Amino acid sequence: MNLSGGDGLKGGRGVGWPLDATKFTPGYYTLSLTEPAGSTYYVGLFASSGTLNGGNRLGYIQPGEKSVRVSVTAAHIAAGLRLGILLYQAGPTDPFGPDTLYVMIQPAGQATAWERPDDTSAGGGIDFADVNYWNPPPLPKHTSGVTFSDAGGGSIRATATSGVGWPSLSVTVELEAGTYTIARTIGNSSRLYVIVTDSLNKTMLHGGNGTTTATLPTGTYTVSVRANMSVDGSIDQTITPVLGKEP
Repeated sequence: MNLSGGDGLKGGRGVGWPLDATKFTPGYYTLSLTEPAGSTYYVGLFASSGTLNGGNRLGYIQPGEKSVRVSVTAAHIAAGLRLGILLYQAGPTDPFGPDTLYVMIQPAGQATAWERPDDTSAGGGIDFADVNYWNPPPLPKHTSGVTFSDAGGGSIRATATSGVGWPSLSVTVELEAGTYTIARTIGNSSRLYVIVTDSLNKTMLHGGNGTTTATLPTGTYTVSVRANMSVDGSIDQTITPVLGKEP
């Protein structure tokens, strides 16, 4: 497929296509490209009939990589499988290509021919707004005694034995005006949670205290996974961050 354009799109937005679930059985698959992914996007496999976000992302090919091994379960197949190509921490002027992609999904250890998707429309059958605005920075990251690492499937693991303060794993995103929610985040607690702050460092969304939905003006925001180490310096928890925009 030819991938181009994207001027004005924000990080976490992109296109997706439904996959024929009858061609999948539970097991391991390899999602691959013939050439490394470009620096501004990633290619992922999602368990969803429509929404693409970190909570249902099974695995993704990072910028500069060519493949990823993905575990697909019966529950994933029942939910519906989609191929998605989304901007990776892109700003409003970063292009979506131009590039030519040959994407393959094949059972691990088996080679199959590249297959053109049935839906090749510009939107790929999804709403551009119905995706996750959280895209993690390069991992692992070590800060204030805490290690943030990739736990797979869009999840982040925080581990520490002697952490201090409130260390965070943060990304900056440009958001249009609208109502946003972190309510679909999995694993939210008072020790490890998602927090969204504006350009003045004012807290707009805070998973640790239950403020999970807010109406935000257009602007630049910082989305963080934050570990609360103020009471106990040890932690081993996993969270799947989701920042979504309400219809």
